[in-house]
Amino acid sequence: MNALQRADRELIICSPNESFRWNMHRYPHPLAKWHHHPELEIHLIQSTNGRMMIGDQVSRFSSGTLVMTGPNLPHNFISDHSSDLPVADRDVLIQFTPEFGQQLCSTFPELAKVEGLLTDSEAGLEFSGKTRSEGARLLKAVGDARGPQRLIAFLELLIVLSESKDDRKILSYSTNRFGASDASSERLAIVMSYIYENYSQDIFLSDVAELVAMEASTFEIWSKVGDGP
Repeated sequence: MNALQRADRELIICSPNESFRWNMHRYPHPLAKWHHHPELEIHLIQSTNGRMMIGDQVSRFSSGTLVMTGPNLPHNFISDHSSDLPVADRDVLIQFTPEFGQQLCSTFPELAKVEGLLTDSEAGLEFSGKTRSEGARLLKAVGDARGPQRLIAFLELLIVLSESKDDRKILSYSTNRFGASDASSERLAIVMSYIYENYSQDIFLSDVAELVAMEASTFEIWSKVGDGP
């Protein structure tokens, strides 16, 4: 069973009068778990610090972190939150289908850069600098807008996120290998299971490599470029 199959499938339903879904989540929340869905997602953390798991990578997040995940890329955001009281509106997010994104790009040639953004999001993206701050502002503005203004704000958000590649970085190396060869998938499942169970501790490359019977140097190459020996 590969890492994608271990992730829960989230069912996302838009209302009949919406082209995309905008939502806010508290934390803890039933949907705050290792999961995937066919829809693309733009996700803003409004409060708390913690660890985010995107594809095969684990890294830190903090208030203001803005990421985008492509179709069926597993992800989770776990806050370092010790209080019994929930964190209200920790997350703001937009979810939309690949078909809707491609329809926009094929209809309007002016959105050529947005098509590149959609492709890059398949590996997960984290935004920084002015792109992050302006993207966060627009993402929240979508929730306040109604009717055509809501769609316009959404398009503005996509355009801002697509404009500068200097303000975004790829998060996951192995997105194209979920469900690849049996040996590769089994190794990835072992690695992701270990990371998920030990995310709150320091995780060392040598320990993870030993789990899949690899030298640390060999594992590092495999994790970045494809099937190992």
